[in-house]
Order: sequence, then structure tokens, then C-alpha cells
Amino acid sequence: GTLDEVYRLVEVSRKAALRNGEGAWTPYAERRSLLESAAVVLGGGPETLTEVGRCVFDAIRRPEILELLQVLGSPAAVYEALPNFLDLYAPAFKMSTELLGPNECRVQMRMRPPNEPFRELCAFGLGMTSTLPQLFGFSVADISHESCQSDGDPCCSARLRWDAAEGSEAAAKRAEMKIRLLEARLAELQSTVAELGSGDGLAHVLTRVMTGATRAVEAP
Repeated sequence: GTLDEVYRLVEVSRKAALRNGEGAWTPYAERRSLLESAAVVLGGGPETLTEVGRCVFDAIRRPEILELLQVLGSPAAVYEALPNFLDLYAPAFKMSTELLGPNECRVQMRMRPPNEPFRELCAFGLGMTSTLPQLFGFSVADISHESCQSDGDPCCSARLRWDAAEGSEAAAKRAEMKIRLLEARLAELQSTVAELGSGDGLAHVLTRVMTGATRAVEAP
């Protein structure tokens, strides 16, 4: 019932926003409500969402994006490219990164006006961002918070540090990640086949198939 309770709280927020005017329920407002509701239901405050973000590889939903990041070859290269990448997928905030060493990076996030900063986004975003070294067989990055825009600072800032795993162990972890991405691709294919044989209307099925095809080729 955890997820149902999150959705119930989001629906309460949506109805309240709509009473205040049609333009009050924006994609930003919806995402903020989802994150804040999840933090309330799970208990433990915004910091709980850092651990939720670190579960991103437990159920891979966009394998084509992760495969694209993996092609960059190293965590440092991914963190360097991440701000431009997020401009396409997260227009509510701007990210900048600074490499501090071969296994250390500073990540800064700043909400774009008129969107207000909120702690849940920072916690969830840093949690997900800390997992990226796993694409290359490294550990999840440790997070050292430096500042938070919700406290009046210019931006949310944190240092990420990951291990320098080498040898057979790192190679085995990289191979495992490739297999998991391949399995996620296969699951998407099976879902598409199921759609084709579902008996739903042709327009509905073709829309779902075209959406999947678009996702598969949009990354390059």
C-alpha cells in the first residue's frame, strides 16, 4: 500500500492546485508532489530519497540511456557530460560538475526560476547521480554535502567520491551491468510483443510501439 498512499497524497495536492487555477499543476509541481509525498510515506524525511535514488539499477527503465552513458568509458567522462545531458531531461534545474580528481567530482544543482528549490529533489537527484560509477564496475559514490539552495545558498553542492576498483573484480562488475542492461532491453522487447498481441485497438498499439522505437533511437 506504500505506492497507493503516495499516489493518494499526490492526488490531494493536484486537486488543491487546480482549485488555485489551471496553471498551478505544472510538470514541476507534479514531480515535486511525488517526491515530497514519497518522503512523507516512507518516513525519515528527504534523506530517505537518497537511498531510493540509489536503487535506480534495481529496476532499469531506460536501458538505452544508460548504454549511451556507458559508451563514454569512465565515471569522470559521464560526470563531465551529465550537465548537457540533463538539459534535455530535467529542464526545471541546471546542473554543473567539476572533476576534482580521477575518482572525485563536485556536483552542483540550481533550480531555474520560477521553480523553487526543495530538499527532496536534491536528495533524490544526488542519490541517483552517485550510482553512475556502477556502470563501469566501481562502487556507488560517497556523498559529502557542501551547501543547499533550500538554506539560502546559491546552489546545492556535494562532493562525490568513488573507489578505484581494478582487475578481475571490476571487470566482473562491468560484465554484470552489461547483462542487466541487456535483460532490460529484452524486457522492453517482450513488452512490445505483448502489446502487439494484446487485442487493444490498432491506434493504441501503434502509439505504444512508436514511443518505444523513439526512445530506442533518441539517445544518439
